[in-house]
Amino acid sequence: MNYSILYLNSSLKSVDSNLTETLSLSELNSQEVFKRLPVIVFISILILMGTIGNLHVLYIYYRKFNRSTYRNFVLTLAAIDIVSCTISMPFEIYDELYPYLFQANVACKVFRFINFTLAIATGLMLVVISSERYRRICRPFGSQLTEKQSIYAMIGIIICASGASLPALYVYGIKTTQIPGYDSVGTECTWGDHIEVYVGYIFYGETLMTVIGCMIALVVIYSIVGKYLWDHAHKMSKNMRTKYQMKEPIKLDVIEEETADQIRRARDSFRSIKQSNENGTAATKDEMKHNKLNKKARKLELPIINIKQNSDAPTSSGNTSPNHIPKTSPNWKGQKKLQTRDMKGLKKAFKNVTGRPAGANPLLSKPEKSVPDREKRITIVLFTITVLFIVSFLPYIVILILYSADESYEKSMTTVEHAVYLIGLRLYMINNVANPFLYSSFDSKFKKHLMEIYSFLSALI
Repeated sequence: MNYSILYLNSSLKSVDSNLTETLSLSELNSQEVFKRLPVIVFISILILMGTIGNLHVLYIYYRKFNRSTYRNFVLTLAAIDIVSCTISMPFEIYDELYPYLFQANVACKVFRFINFTLAIATGLMLVVISSERYRRICRPFGSQLTEKQSIYAMIGIIICASGASLPALYVYGIKTTQIPGYDSVGTECTWGDHIEVYVGYIFYGETLMTVIGCMIALVVIYSIVGKYLWDHAHKMSKNMRTKYQMKEPIKLDVIEEETADQIRRARDSFRSIKQSNENGTAATKDEMKHNKLNKKARKLELPIINIKQNSDAPTSSGNTSPNHIPKTSPNWKGQKKLQTRDMKGLKKAFKNVTGRPAGANPLLSKPEKSVPDREKRITIVLFTITVLFIVSFLPYIVILILYSADESYEKSMTTVEHAVYLIGLRLYMINNVANPFLYSSFDSKFKKHLMEIYSFLSALI
C-alpha cells in the first residue's frame, strides 16, 4: 500500500514536471513568435499581393492572348507563383508560429520539397526563356521553339526540378535544438536529427550550384542578346544617316578633308580636260565609266562639275564628248593618266561619303532587317523578370554561404538583426509576387486588358 502511494506521488510529480516544462516551452515559443512578427507580416503581405496579382495574370493571358511561346511561359510562371503564394508561403508562416514547437515531420519534408522544386523550376525556366529570346532576336531565320515544344519544355523543367529536389524529402525533418539562453530544448523544421550534418551541406551545395549556374547562364545569354540589339540599333541608325545624306546636298565643309581634296582634284581635272579638248571622236569606255560615276555623284549632289557634251564638235553620232582625250592632242598620255587617276579618286570619294562602292546600286543592296517592336517588348519583359530573380535570390545565397561557414553567428544576433536575417532568407519570395507588376509596366496589351476589366467593374458599381 505504501509502495502504491509512493508510486502515485512520483507519477504526479512527473506529470507536474512535464506540464511545467511544456508551459515553459510554450511561453518561450510565444516570446519568439512576437519577435518574428515583422517576418510574419512581410510574408502575409506577399501572399495577399501575389495571389491577387497572379490570378489577374492567369485570367488575362489565358483568355485574352493568342497561343504562343510567350503566353505559355507567362502562364507557367504565374502557375508557379500561385502555388508559392497559396502553399509555400502559408507554410512559412506556420513555421514562424512554431519556432520551438514544430512537430509535423511529414509536413516539414513535403513543404520543403515543394519550396526547392519551385525555386529550381523558376531558374531553369528562365534559362529556357532566355534561350528562346536569343533565337528570336539573334537567329530570326533559324529554327525556333514552337508553341507545342514550349509546353513540353515546361513539363520537362518541372520534372527535372522535382528530381533535383527529391533529397529534401530525406534531409529535412524534426530537429531538437537548444533554446538560446535557456536550458530548455525545442523542435524545429530543418535538417533532421536522423542525418549527419555533412549530408545537409551537400544538399545545400547542390541547390546553390544549380541556382548560381542558372544565374550565370542568364547573364551570359542576355549579354549576347543585349550586345546584338545595341549593334543592330547602331547599324539601323547608320543606315538612316546614309539615306538622309542621299536626299540632302553634301557640302565640302561637312565631310572629311581627305574626301574633300579628292573631290576638288577630280573637279579641277575634269574642268581642265573640258577646256583643253576641242576635237574628239566617239566616247570611250573610260568616258562611259566617268558619265556613270558622274550620274551617281549628281544624285548625291556632290560638288563636282557635271560636264555637258559640246554639241558643236562632231562625234560618231554628230557630237563630241568633251571628256574624251584624242590621241592627236598634245601630251595625250599625260592627260589620259591624269584623268584615270582622278576618276579613281572620285570613286574613292564616293565610297567615303556613301559607304558603298561607286558602282553599287542602293536599290539592290540587301537591307538591314529590323527587329520587330513586339519581340523587343517581350524581351524587355522577360529580361526584367530575370533581373528580379537574380536580385531577389542573392541575399538568400549569401546567407546560406555565411551559415555554412559559421552556424553560431545567428545566435549572437539582436532581435532586430534576427528579424532582418529571417526576412532576407525569404526575399526570394518577391520573385513570385512582382511579376504581375512587371507585366502591367512593360506589356501594353496586358495593361490594356487590365484597365478594361476595372473600367467594366467601375461601370457596374
